[in-house]
Amino acid sequence: MLDRQWQLEYEAKRDKEDKEWRESQETKAEGRHQQQLGVLKQLHKREMWIVGGAVTVAILIITMIGAAIEAEWFAPFFGLFD
Repeated sequence: MLDRQWQLEYEAKRDKEDKEWRESQETKAEGRHQQQLGVLKQLHKREMWIVGGAVTVAILIITMIGAAIEAEWFAPFFGLFD
């Protein structure tokens, strides 16, 4: 009977310690996860600015080339529209 009581007390103690350990691990993991999300958010924002700027510059250059072709500024150089 004493062995059974000791075993129950030991299991209860072990379960309590295990629960505390798991909670502390979850808290640490959540902190790391939030930190990683912050880093990813900054990287994503920077990449979006770079890609957005590159696309904007590309659209402007293509528009300017199209306008130059429409105005026939390139025709004398390439023998177009003769």
